[in-house]
Amino acid sequence: MIILHGFLGCLDNWQSVAKSLSDQYQVFVPDLPNHGRSPHSNQFNFKILAEEISAFIRSHMDVPINAIGHSMGGKILLEIVNSQPEIFQKMVIADIGTKAIHLNNQQ
Repeated sequence: MIILHGFLGCLDNWQSVAKSLSDQYQVFVPDLPNHGRSPHSNQFNFKILAEEISAFIRSHMDVPINAIGHSMGGKILLEIVNSQPEIFQKMVIADIGTKAIHLNNQQ
């Protein structure tokens, strides 16, 4: 399972949830690029974020996976599932709002 935090969040936001799920799942909670302790980059848009997260999933996890995405994390999951639906078995998208989140360099 992977849990993606929201805009301006970090992996620490989801540690208690990850811990409670860890009896049933191997849980990954990465810091998204430009958040928390992750490397910072000037290249920052949903396509790039989705590519980085899908590469992480494919290199660290057995697909299909379960996923939780909060806010921006949910929008990243939707970007991935749009082009690579085979990655996911189940997905929970929480609190993404109805307006786009504008990121630097977004196309």
